[in-house]
Amino acid sequence: MKSKRITIADIAQKSGYSKTAVSFAFNCPERISRDAVEKILKIAQELDYFPDPMARNFSLGRHLSLGFLVPQSFDISMKNPHVVDVLRGIGSVCESYGYTITCIPPLRSSIAEAIKNATVDGIIGMGLEFGSEVQEAFKRRKLPFVCIDAIDEENVISVSIDNKEAAKRQMTEALKRGHRKIAVISLPGAAYLSDNDSPAVAPGVASARNRGYQEAVEEFGINTPFKTYPVLATKEGGEEAVKRILSDGMPTCIITMSDIQALGAIEYLEGQGIRVPEDVSVMGFDGIYHTVMGKNLCSIDQRGHEKGKKAAEMLFEILKGNEPENKISLIPFTFEEGETLKDIS
Repeated sequence: MKSKRITIADIAQKSGYSKTAVSFAFNCPERISRDAVEKILKIAQELDYFPDPMARNFSLGRHLSLGFLVPQSFDISMKNPHVVDVLRGIGSVCESYGYTITCIPPLRSSIAEAIKNATVDGIIGMGLEFGSEVQEAFKRRKLPFVCIDAIDEENVISVSIDNKEAAKRQMTEALKRGHRKIAVISLPGAAYLSDNDSPAVAPGVASARNRGYQEAVEEFGINTPFKTYPVLATKEGGEEAVKRILSDGMPTCIITMSDIQALGAIEYLEGQGIRVPEDVSVMGFDGIYHTVMGKNLCSIDQRGHEKGKKAAEMLFEILKGNEPENKISLIPFTFEEGETLKDIS
């Protein structure tokens, strides 16, 4: 037979203190005397009492957890090492505050539904679009939030790199080395696309990077436009894009918008007997993989761990009642020279 769960009422009865005092001993020990705290905790131990976390959080008025709205479905998001790197950064800050992380995928394909049902004190989202339903969900929940790579929204607190300038640098490095037949493996656009959604329109991060590519091409006086192949930021996405690229003709360089796409592209090319970079160069974007197939990957390092840490630090400041002076925090990026980009000039 299941034994009766010990409650604070049981501790109060045995210790002679009120239920309020017992609650303080666990949640706000500074509000009662040290002797009272020690006696209450000793009796709790004798009774083998474990605080109910839901009851404790209710009494504190907090959930002691931050929510992380993942970019697509949980399965797809966790295949992207950049998302994992961001999550690591968020986690390191949460740990220092004694908080947990709640990963929140779209609920029934709805961001608004996920926000409405999240048991968290605040939310960090990646590439989040602020449609009317999402805005209303945040407003009704009164949840503070910080975005990573926000999609061109005013008055949204966000952490990002300068995606246009980073992509411009990426394209410029290829053009400087003589590449003119360039294919771009793009991102699918806004976050929360399902496998059935069309990736033809790419707002936010993807469009900012495409503008950077275009600026670089124009500055070099090149009239032939580069062709983009939008796919998910997964290894499988990179493989899929390369198949389409090769059917359109062999480029001299493939620029990707994520390292995991670059990994898929290189593995597929090498599997077809196409050498990287001897036959075709490949560039990544994330700074995650230092070596791919035994070669140093040429990439843009966008410091996902640092982005995650900064976003979490900003959110905790908001929870303390401190509004950030600058709504947009730009993290610096660096160009990582690698062996997968060949000079053909």
